[in-house]
Parts: sequence; structure tokens; C-alpha cells
Amino acid sequence: MGYGDRSLFDNATLSLIMGRRYGIVGANGAGKSTFLKIIIGDIAPRKGEVSIASGLKIGTLGQDQFEYDAMNISDVTVSGNTRLFQAMKQKEELLKSGATGSEKAGRKLAELEMVIDEENGYQAEAEAAEILHGLGLSGDVKCISMGQLSGGYKIRVLLARCLFSRPDILLLDEPTNNLDIHSIIWLEEYLKSFRGLLVFISHDRRFLNNVSTDILDLDYTEVIAYKGNYDQAVGNGIRDKEIGRQEKEVADKKKFIERFSAKASKARQANSRKKQLERMPDIEIKRSTRAKPNFRFDVRQRSGKEVIKIQNISKALAKSFHNDARAKAGGDWGERRGQITLLKIITGNLPADSGTIEPGYALSIGYFSQNHKDLLPDDTTPYEWLYESASGETITYVRSLLGRILLTGDDVNKKSAR
Repeated sequence: MGYGDRSLFDNATLSLIMGRRYGIVGANGAGKSTFLKIIIGDIAPRKGEVSIASGLKIGTLGQDQFEYDAMNISDVTVSGNTRLFQAMKQKEELLKSGATGSEKAGRKLAELEMVIDEENGYQAEAEAAEILHGLGLSGDVKCISMGQLSGGYKIRVLLARCLFSRPDILLLDEPTNNLDIHSIIWLEEYLKSFRGLLVFISHDRRFLNNVSTDILDLDYTEVIAYKGNYDQAVGNGIRDKEIGRQEKEVADKKKFIERFSAKASKARQANSRKKQLERMPDIEIKRSTRAKPNFRFDVRQRSGKEVIKIQNISKALAKSFHNDARAKAGGDWGERRGQITLLKIITGNLPADSGTIEPGYALSIGYFSQNHKDLLPDDTTPYEWLYESASGETITYVRSLLGRILLTGDDVNKKSAR
């Protein structure tokens, strides 16, 4: 598959096995989502085909967040099993109509009851509630409509719907997006117990290591399959080592030929190596598409050992928390409800209802918001925004900062959009 003159991957030939969990990895733009969409059948490859055994049910994460706004989140989840959901709705409508006394209506009701029983429908709402709870949606799920939720929580419900459908093949693109740490841990355990074929994309190294039994690495314009999780496979740089070995072998032979071909005592050996080189297939050295950002945080002045002193702070929003603690250098708050609110209070972006915060000696705070829309205005470019923020700095310095985070060339002049 490719676009224009650019090839994403060529001649990818794989057999994906039931019971295995394949994590797809690769640089941004390597074609991970495209590869998954080809498997799903949303797009066709330039060449080749995907064959899926007949009779297998495929589960994917739906993209339309607004399709189910009028439904409660329990029904949205159960609707993942289309046969069951339609039977339940038809039964409900039949009972509401009151027309159940006729022989025809009785037969229809019996048929619907059979479908519901076959699909384990009498446990459906409890199962849906359990999945939703695992993904961070608790309470009376029959009373929460999809339209009430933010985009991130709608995605969680769509994920719950996909899991509830009990597919044979589960194809997920970044399933941990919009999940907190507790929901991610729950999802890890759920997927590890999945008995079908799982293929998923993730940038979360911990999630890849905990869930994957195999890795599909999109790099070098290939799809390279490795056994094991991320650290056991791609993290060890297997392909780079092989390329290095091939390059060294060729270089050593050429060096020997150049050095000894003129010497009578070594001419025979040099000629032998020359023939070996001629017989060797041409080595096509493909370079990795991966590039790593280079973050560096310079400290203006070292702060005191006690960085921030927090006493008796309270804040009531949708959730509340109370803490009396001292944040020591190198400390770890862990994951709690109200994490973002706490950070905003510490940085002075939100007032506490009560309590005090005392900054330590020579303290300066840098804050990165979860929502980039709080920072980046519409219709500006990375270069314009950063140059304005770094007044007095040279163009070269600003471009070098952008280069560290892999924004180079024309990318620095692309407009932001919401």
C-alpha cells in the first residue's frame, strides 16, 4: 500500500493466528492505521489480498460518536450484539402494544425469547454494566444517555459496545486513548483473557508489553512480524543489528580485496572473496522510518529540597478531594481522582476552596495543559506561535527547538486547526 510515489509497505505476507495478540507499532505516518483498515476492509490495498476464514465475526471500534446520542449507554453497549438487541427491542415493543393474545403474536414472542436465551440476553444488562464500570462509567447506566457524555467518554462506550459484541477477531486502533490508568489496567486484563484474534495499534509501551504475544512492526517499507512483546522484539533493534551485520560483512570483504589482491601470497584468498561478493545478492539497505524526539528541560536554578508545601487544600467540583501533604523532590503523587484539578491549583491556574500552598525556595513551574486548545490559538503555525513565545531568540534557535520534536521543513508552517 502507498500513496502517490510513497510506499508504506510492499509484499507484506502474514498469517495471523487465533488466540494470538498482535500489537502494531511503527513511526507516525508508517501506515499503521492504513494497515488495520485494509484488514477491516475499509480500504483496498494497491496489490494483494486479505483472506479471512468464513463465519468469523469481526469487532472494530466505531468512529461515529454521535450516532447513538438518543440512547442510554447500557443500550448502546448491548447493541454491539445486533441479533440480541433487535430481539430485545422487538419483544419490548410487542409487550407494549398489548397484542400478545393472538396465536401469531404468541409464536413471535416465543421466537424472540429463544433468541434472547441463546444470546444470554438475561445477563446482558449486568454484563454491559460490568464492562462500562471497568472502562470508568459507573452509576445507573440505564439513565445516562450517550448525548450527555463528552467525546472521550463516548469513545469508552463505543469500546464497551465493541467488547460486548464478543467478536472472533478484534481490531482496535489506539484503544487506550481517553482511558485513565485504572481503565487501562482493566482493559489489559480483559484483552489478555480474549480467546480470539486480537490486532491492535498502540503507542503505549507498557500496554504493548502487557498485552502483546506478537509484534507487527511497520518499518523499512515492510510489515515485520516478531514473536514476543515490544521489549522482546522491536525494542531490541533486531532489524538494525541484521543490517549492521550485512554492511560489516560486505565492508570486510572489500577491504581484504583492496589490501591483498596485489600480493601474490594473498591473491588467491582475495580472489576467493571477490567471487563471494559477486555471488552475494545485492543488499538493499533500507533505513528505519523511526525518529526520536529530543526533550531537554533546563533548570534555571536548583530549588530547595522541599519543593512545594501543601496544607489542608480542598476543592469541590464534580468530584472532591482533600489532601495534606508535602511534595518532596522526586516524589510521586500516583493516580487519583482530580489529578488535573490538583495540578491547576498548584500552578495557580485554579483557586482552592480552602487550604494553602507554599512554593519552595527558587521555584519556577512549567505547566503543560492536557488540552492543547488552551495553549494554541486557531489558525497559527508552530513556528509563529513559538517565535512569539520566545521573544528575543533567533530564528535558528526556534527552528532547532521545533526540530527536536520532529517538526522540520514545511511542517513548521502548517496551520493549527481544532
